[in-house]
Amino acid sequence: MKKILYLSLTALLASCLSEKNADPGTPSTFVRYFNGGNNDFAQLAEETSDKGIIILGTTEITDEDLTKRYKIKLVKTDEYGNVIWSNVYPADFAKTAENLRGRSLLQLASGGFIVIGENVLPSKSDMHIIEVSADGAIVTQKTIDFGSTLSIHGAAIQVNSNGNYLVLGAIEDNTDNMLLAELDKSSLVVLWAKKYGAGTSSLSGKIFLDASDNVFWSGTVTRSSSDVRLVKTAQNSLNTLFDLPIGAPEFEETGNDICRYGNGFAVVGTTNQTTIGDQDILFKILADDGSVLYSNNLAPYGFGDTDVGNSITTVRGGLAILGTAKTVPATEGGRGLEDYYLIKVDAFGNQVWPAPRIFGSKNKDTGASVRQMSDGSLLVLGTTDFGGVNTMMLMKTDSEGNIE
Repeated sequence: MKKILYLSLTALLASCLSEKNADPGTPSTFVRYFNGGNNDFAQLAEETSDKGIIILGTTEITDEDLTKRYKIKLVKTDEYGNVIWSNVYPADFAKTAENLRGRSLLQLASGGFIVIGENVLPSKSDMHIIEVSADGAIVTQKTIDFGSTLSIHGAAIQVNSNGNYLVLGAIEDNTDNMLLAELDKSSLVVLWAKKYGAGTSSLSGKIFLDASDNVFWSGTVTRSSSDVRLVKTAQNSLNTLFDLPIGAPEFEETGNDICRYGNGFAVVGTTNQTTIGDQDILFKILADDGSVLYSNNLAPYGFGDTDVGNSITTVRGGLAILGTAKTVPATEGGRGLEDYYLIKVDAFGNQVWPAPRIFGSKNKDTGASVRQMSDGSLLVLGTTDFGGVNTMMLMKTDSEGNIE
């Protein structure tokens, strides 16, 4: 029988739904919920240099006329998930010109953080960058349209060897759909920007640099079908070193996350390349030159329904994958609607744990990110729907994906 991990979310909700009311403590594993009264959507969580945790999300506010506004949300906690500070940007909940969504985050050597996302305008979206100090105060921020009349969504940010910011954006266009640019670290002035075309794209929230300062990223390109790609380019160059399809073009496949693995990469996403017409987790190991070393479709939950690979991270002895599955309570211990689950695999996609670690509520649970912390534990972030209110869920498990 599969080893199923259940969480009693109703009791936890009563004590932990609000940041202000989160129950303090020092457990080695925990589950915490964060919500300020509006819909909060989780994006990613990372361990910080002081062994704490930084959480990035987006707060959605629905006005009286049913229009939606957005704010970037950052929550800083200690290593046990107890809140140190929690801020939204812009801070004023009144209607403002800034309508911000967060997509990815990077911790800086200063101890502060830089967030990339977009400023949602009436007719389009522009890339938005915001840098905050270690205590969450705004250092600088800027909305950048790159001279385009099209929407540009900020996807990922990294620091290059010049100490400047490399930013990756997705453009809503069918010809030039990806943008890579370098921004001055102090002024956020655009030093150069290049566009790359392949079809409509969604991009994972990470970019990587090699020893020669070449840039790698992954995402999904949609033409007649969805296709997963890996891109490598020199900085400030119009020509890619490669732009490789790494999926099966005759199937619908997405690349949702990428991480470094050995000298290459590991990619996770979804595929409909199944025998029963559902969706499984897409899992690939890639060499540094973009060639596929290993590919496997994973259906660890066993429901014969939609399995989505949300996030992937290297761990001791392999890789951990955070997934989301549509479930029903009557089968395989499902909690209902959609559940989170964790699996650990080796380089060939073989499950290291005998069964996935399943957890969630009776409502909709959607995975966002998984990371290994310095003590070997796993940090999991997702969004749980409690009675129509979306709430950010933060969980720390032991190294085997268990809650003590």
